[in-house]
Amino acid sequence: MSAGDVNGHSFSVSNSSVTLSAPFGDALANSFDERKVMVLDQLNAPFFADLSAFESRTSANYTHRHLNQFLRHLQYAAPHSRSTMLSEWLGLVGVSMRFNNTAVALSEDERVAYSRSIPLASKKSVSPILTLAAVHEPESTLGAHTKGAFGKQRSASLVTELSREQHWRGWDTTASIATSLTSIDSDDGFIRYTSPVIASRFGLDAERKIDDTKFRCSVSQPLRVEAGRAQVRYPVARTPDRQVVYEIFQTDLTPSERQVDIDFSATHSISPSAKLALKVWVTSNPEHIEKAKSISGLSLGFVSRF
Repeated sequence: MSAGDVNGHSFSVSNSSVTLSAPFGDALANSFDERKVMVLDQLNAPFFADLSAFESRTSANYTHRHLNQFLRHLQYAAPHSRSTMLSEWLGLVGVSMRFNNTAVALSEDERVAYSRSIPLASKKSVSPILTLAAVHEPESTLGAHTKGAFGKQRSASLVTELSREQHWRGWDTTASIATSLTSIDSDDGFIRYTSPVIASRFGLDAERKIDDTKFRCSVSQPLRVEAGRAQVRYPVARTPDRQVVYEIFQTDLTPSERQVDIDFSATHSISPSAKLALKVWVTSNPEHIEKAKSISGLSLGFVSRF
């Protein structure tokens, strides 16, 4: 417990919120459950609200994302480009540019990522690729935002990704694993990060062509927080001499589950200018949330060039 004066700095309830991103899953939401925060009306009369009422989540339209990937694959029938791999992994939806082995990505909310790919052996066709990236987020942490009484945050991440392409028993495979270390600077507010945040992502793709049909399957885990802690300090009472009493607790930022995406697709060339494609996908534990209902879908596509 701690205390402060009721006449100290205050924030509007309507302008205070925590918007969580998928990498954090339900970590903060679980710690907010059944906790009451004291708020004051215009006459400084106290009443209580659920701390969880200030928490929301960025929308994740999995059907839309899988459909976009399907259409891109159907149109170009090309492997995932390394120039956009890190930018999509970090959720940077915006402009992505590549200069040789260097990529730059810029999002609509001014997040910026710089990455550099380095072959680790002389034969580039089979060499493991080490990609190093620096990400600057002026108003968020891994896509999560806070404002008002929860403070403002800025973060910087160092990302390391190791990937390798390999031909194995007729399959062209690509495996990748990435980790990030994020340092967070936050203003005075309910949430203070007490340690750096470590996150991970992995993926395995396999592709094979048999006659006029190309088969592709993949297993991946999107970005997920693996370690990190935060301190939450929020008002719970007011004393007769107008002192505000604060509750303080530590919370783990690791979500309760691990999301895994599995998809399978087949593309059949009907003619040199036309092809037909099928994709089936399943997402288990969406947004790394325990007991979240799995999501699945099926897509059929046809493309013809004139």
